[in-house]
Amino acid sequence: MTTEGFLNVHKPVGMTSHDVVSVVRRALGVRRVGHAGTLDPGASGVLPVAVGKATRLIEYITDTDKEYEAVVEFGYETDSGDLDGQIVARSDAPPPEQETLQKACAAFEGVIEQIPPMHSALKVNGKKLCNLARQGIVVERPARQITIHALELLAYDGVKARLRIVCSKGTYIRVLCADLAKAVGCLGVMTELCRTRVGQFRLEDAVSLDQIREMREELLQPIPKAIAHLPQLLLDEGQSRAFCLGQKQWLEQNGAASEIVRVCERADESLLGIGRVEQQDTLWQLAPHKVLAAPQQKEQMAEGEHGFADIT
Repeated sequence: MTTEGFLNVHKPVGMTSHDVVSVVRRALGVRRVGHAGTLDPGASGVLPVAVGKATRLIEYITDTDKEYEAVVEFGYETDSGDLDGQIVARSDAPPPEQETLQKACAAFEGVIEQIPPMHSALKVNGKKLCNLARQGIVVERPARQITIHALELLAYDGVKARLRIVCSKGTYIRVLCADLAKAVGCLGVMTELCRTRVGQFRLEDAVSLDQIREMREELLQPIPKAIAHLPQLLLDEGQSRAFCLGQKQWLEQNGAASEIVRVCERADESLLGIGRVEQQDTLWQLAPHKVLAAPQQKEQMAEGEHGFADIT
């Protein structure tokens, strides 16, 4: 039996995301394993792990919105933005009042720009920022556009604030915490971080590494469930064969151009792969992007056999 699918892993504090992948490899006896969305060793929470053929679909999990709970402590800052770094400055300003903090949280919601931290795996001119930071080198980083769907103050004791954040991919929560502190005239450091959701993967459903070691394959989620957030495109038998052979097809479709869809066979809704719907003049075309199912027949489709399909 082929071992493939997704695991919703609850990563503990102190482990790297790669450590988690190594545990899954050993537990399932599968080499082809990867994770979606890296969590730093000091963070905990949801880490989707792909096994087998599912590794080809990691990008569609990484691209989804994420949700976090974070704690920011006011009064100082570190060079990394979290407790892994060295304290580089302290603030004489008093911590903000709760009402001031709530208003500042609301102001961050929406599309904003964020400068990536030096302590990150991003590359500038082919060099990782974290490696440059270890050498004491600071380089200019272009701001990136991100979306903060929600920034909610959950609790505040006058020194530490617990925040709930719902954001787009590419958001650095420690940078958001530091920027929030500066917005209220103070300094701040992220002292705790837990990722509570990645797309449809939620913390309340996550499994521990011990459970994975004991139950193994039974915890794997089927691939279609993990990408259920993508629009579904149903094809008939002939269209399905053409898709699996890597052929483009014309559609009757009213959706947006360049839309990524999960392509399924109409008869049983079995997953065939991922396609991209693109507009060509006044028509719409389905281009295979990632084919997961092998065609039952390898012969080329006869001319005019493609027909039309509908987005659902």
